[in-house]
Amino acid sequence: MSRSPLLISLLAVISWLSAAGLSLAADQRANAVAIPHESSGIGDDDPLAAIAGGYNLQLVFAAQGSGEYLADIKVLIADAKGNTLLDEKSPGPIFFVRLPAGTYRISADFDGMPLRKSVTVSDRRLQNLYFHWPLPASETEKRRP
Repeated sequence: MSRSPLLISLLAVISWLSAAGLSLAADQRANAVAIPHESSGIGDDDPLAAIAGGYNLQLVFAAQGSGEYLADIKVLIADAKGNTLLDEKSPGPIFFVRLPAGTYRISADFDGMPLRKSVTVSDRRLQNLYFHWPLPASETEKRRP
């Protein structure tokens, strides 16, 4: 009989820990901030100026030298503490993001070749950030968006 109170106490602690863990996970999901973003291509029906108006960061992806635009770029945005805020793929060569004012680390990965840059954005103006990959001309011809 002395084991029953111990077992009941142990089950109560496990139940409490499970509930606390579920509550913490729900709080983390509720506190997650959705980061508005949109990808665009050159010559899309929507004018870039109209799209850009709602964002404060524009990322542009191109080949170094030729300037050929690149698509299908994996974009990872982290805050100054290293917390990932956005992990998306940009199907077009231009990627717009709306971020809270602050400093961020951007990683853009084209075909397994990551480039990393830091950027500080404000609420008031569009910040442009260009990523240029050193690719041979023959590669850019094969990969045109």
